[in-house]
Amino acid sequence: MVAEGLGSAQPEATSGEMLKKQLRWYDPFAMIFAAGVAVFITLGFTMAELGTWGAMLVAGIVAVIALFQNVLWAEMAAMFPNKVGGITLFANEAWKRRFQPIGALSTFGYWCGWSLVLGVFGIGLGSLVQAQWFPTVTWAWGTPWGVKLGLPQVIAVGAVLLAWIMNIIGIRIAAWVSWALAAAFGVVVAIFLFAPFIGGLWHASNISWHISSTWHGPTGIQSVLVWLYVVGWSVYPSEMPATFAPEYRDTVKDTRRGLAACGIAYLLLWVILPMTTAGAVGDKFIAQDPASFGVAAFNKIVGGGAGVAVAIMCAAIFVTMIAGSADASRALYGMALDRMTLKQLVHLNRRGMPSRALTVDAVVNSLIILFVANLLSVLLVANLGYFIAIIAALVGYIFLRKDQAGKPREIQLPRGWTVVAVVLSVVNALFLFEGVTNPGLTGYGSLRTTLIAVAILAISLVLFWYRRVVQDRRTGGIRIAEPDNAIDTDISLLQDANLESAKNRAADTATRRSNAELEIPGPAAD
Repeated sequence: MVAEGLGSAQPEATSGEMLKKQLRWYDPFAMIFAAGVAVFITLGFTMAELGTWGAMLVAGIVAVIALFQNVLWAEMAAMFPNKVGGITLFANEAWKRRFQPIGALSTFGYWCGWSLVLGVFGIGLGSLVQAQWFPTVTWAWGTPWGVKLGLPQVIAVGAVLLAWIMNIIGIRIAAWVSWALAAAFGVVVAIFLFAPFIGGLWHASNISWHISSTWHGPTGIQSVLVWLYVVGWSVYPSEMPATFAPEYRDTVKDTRRGLAACGIAYLLLWVILPMTTAGAVGDKFIAQDPASFGVAAFNKIVGGGAGVAVAIMCAAIFVTMIAGSADASRALYGMALDRMTLKQLVHLNRRGMPSRALTVDAVVNSLIILFVANLLSVLLVANLGYFIAIIAALVGYIFLRKDQAGKPREIQLPRGWTVVAVVLSVVNALFLFEGVTNPGLTGYGSLRTTLIAVAILAISLVLFWYRRVVQDRRTGGIRIAEPDNAIDTDISLLQDANLESAKNRAADTATRRSNAELEIPGPAAD
C-alpha cells in the first residue's frame, strides 16, 4: 500500500481534505521568479557595502548552494509524494522518530520565513506607490504603540487581503495572475540584462570590489559570512516548488523540473543582473539609495519610464506576497496534519485551499502592519526561522537516506549526495552562527532583536505541546518510533475518484486492522 511504502499517511486528512492535483511545474515558477524582485532590495545594500563584485560573489555562493539543495529536495519529495507542507514536513518524517520538537520548531520557522514578510513587503509596496503617485498624501495617525498609520499601511493591508483572496478562490487563479505579472517583471529583467550593452552604457570600471582580506570589519571575511546569511534567505526560496508537490499533475516530474528551473533562474538573476546594472550606473549611484536603486537605475538606463518601472516592481512584490501566502499556508496546514500545531487548521475549503491557514497568515500580517513599530525584528524572526528550517531539512535528508534506504522511489540520488548534504548542513550552520551572533556588521539588528526572534520561534514548542497533550491527549511526544496510526488511512483510498466510497473503504480498512489486532475475524475483502 502507498502509505506503508512512503511513510506517514497524515492520518487526520479525509478525502475532502486532500489538495487537488491541478498544477504544472511552471505555475510555482512564475511565482518564485517574480519574487526575484528582492534582488533590487536585499542586494542593493550588499552592493553598497561589498561592491558589486563582492555582492556577486555572495549571491553566487548562495545561489549555487540553493541549486544543490534543490536536487536534495526533489528526492525528498519523491519519498513522500502525498506529503503536504514542503521540505520541513518531509524532514519531519525523520525527526519524529528521533526528537519531534525539532520538526515542530523547524516547520514553524519555515512558516515564519515565508509568512511574516508579507506585511513588510506590503509596506514596501505601499511606500513605492506613495512616493511615485501620491507624494503629497502625507497624512499619518500616530498610535500610542509607536506605529504611524498612513497611506503605505493602508495599501499594505489591502495587498495582504488581496493576496489572501487570490489564494482562497483557488491556486489556479493565483497562478494565472502570477503569470501575467511575472511576465511584466520578465520584461524589466530583460531590459536590465541587455539594454546596458545595446546602449553602450556598460563599463567594467563602474564595478568595484570592497571585500578585504581581514577577518573583522564591515568588509572583512566575517562580514561576508553575515551577508551570506542575509542574502541566503532571499535566494534559498527557489525551493518553493517542493511545497506544491502533492498538487502537481505529475508529482515527481513537475517537482524535479520546477526545482531545477527555479534554481537556475535564481542563479542567473542574482549574479548576472547586478553586474549588468552596476556596469551601467556604477556602484556609487547604487549606494546613494540601495533600498530602491532598481527604479533609479531603470530610469537612467532607459532614459525615463520610472513610473512604468515602479508599477511593474509593485506587481512583482504583489506576486511575491501571493507566493508567500500560498507556501506558508501549506506549511501551516501540513503542521496540523502532522499533529504539530492546532488541529483546527486541518481544513480545506470547497475549492481545495487551506483557507484557515491562509486566514491566519492574513490576520497575523495585518496585525504586524498595524501594531509592530520595529519591522526589523520581524525580518530577523523570518531570517532566523528560515535558516533553522533549511538546516533541519538537510539533516533530515541525511536521516531519511538511512530510514528510507529500502523504499522504492522514482528519484534516488547516488550515495555521494549524502556527503553533499553533510557539507551543506555545516556551511549553513556557519552562516547561521555568524549571522545571529554578529547582526550589527550589516546593520541588521542587535542581540536584543535576535533574542526576541528566538522567543517568537519558541512559540512553536508551546503549540506543539498543546496539540499533543491537550488536544490529542498524548503524553511525551518527543519521539515517535512508528508513524502515527490513530486512523491509519491509506492515501490511495483518499485519492479515489468516488470520495464517499473512499471514506467508507478507508473506515473498513481501519476496522479490519483493529479486528486483526484483537484476533477477531474481519469482514470479507472487497
